[in-house]
Amino acid sequence: MSALKFTGMDDKDGNTLWRVVMMKSQVDHFKKACRENRFVPRDFEYSVEGYKKLLEQRVALEEQTNQALSRAKDICRAAWGDAMSAWIHIKAMRIFVESVLRFGQGTPFSAFVFSPRNPAKPRPALADIFGADKAMTDAAAEDGEEYFPYVSLSFFPMAGGGAK
Repeated sequence: MSALKFTGMDDKDGNTLWRVVMMKSQVDHFKKACRENRFVPRDFEYSVEGYKKLLEQRVALEEQTNQALSRAKDICRAAWGDAMSAWIHIKAMRIFVESVLRFGQGTPFSAFVFSPRNPAKPRPALADIFGADKAMTDAAAEDGEEYFPYVSLSFFPMAGGGAK
């Protein structure tokens, strides 16, 4: 009646771990009966020194893990600013290239960051301001693309959808 199953210790093959406490005189008979039923009995002897050593190893490993996590967070904080700066520079270069290719403009142009809560609402107003070409808009719609009379790039650094 001393058998106790350890929960959460099952492996992928369905093997389980049990604890059985018994008198020394019954150990050999129990091991023999286990082997006959294809169970694998193993002796366990408690050691105070072994337990203390295990606890020390766990504490040391936890300290190493915390140090590594701290270093990784520091590296991420340092790299985040560089990554965002590089991403913004790539967006700026793309705006320049698209404005030159689309509108034939040279270096005198202006770029703005516009962050509305709902990007669909200001698009008609911007199209009126910049004078949307109806033929270009219809041709782009036939190809399944959107056309704006201005260069429009999306930037979502914290969104799961990624940048466009």
